[in-house]
Formats: sequence, structure tokens, C-alpha cells
Amino acid sequence: MNKYGSKLLMLPAPKFVVFYNGTQDEPDEKILKLSDSFPKATDSDIEVRCRMVNINYGRSQELVSACKPLNEYSWLIAEIRKKKETDIEKAVD
Repeated sequence: MNKYGSKLLMLPAPKFVVFYNGTQDEPDEKILKLSDSFPKATDSDIEVRCRMVNINYGRSQELVSACKPLNEYSWLIAEIRKKKETDIEKAVD
């Protein structure tokens, strides 16, 4: 492969995914764009899109149920949040 030549090389399409497990109500999936953070009159030469996937317990069921560690993590965080009213260390225990 001549990576320094003039022939166009076909590359795999990149994917950028972020797992969301915050406390705000967010949809199962949402596209975030870097340009949303720029002032409106800014002319940028690059755009970055990111797929945000909500992994809170009960959300994004198809993905979470297909990945046991993700499902268990989602459940654990939900249980900790239920019991967090007193002390985070006690809730984790």
C-alpha cells in the first residue's frame, strides 16, 4: 500500500459513540455536533458528529440487553441512585 502516493485510499468509516448515564432525561439516542458549541457566525472547516447512547437502566434496550457487562453496569448505577439518599459509600455497599 502506497500511503504517500496520489491515489485515493478507501478508509473504513469512523464511528464516534458516547455512552450517557447522567440523571437528566435524554432520548435513547441523540446526535451531538461540535459546531453547536461554536458562535452562530463562526465559519468552521470541520464538523464532528457524535452518537450519544443513553445507557441508563430501562433505556436503549436492544443495545444494553445484547451486552451483559453494560446491562449489569446500568442496573448497578440505577440501584446506587435509589439508595444514595443517605451516603454514597453505603449505597455502593
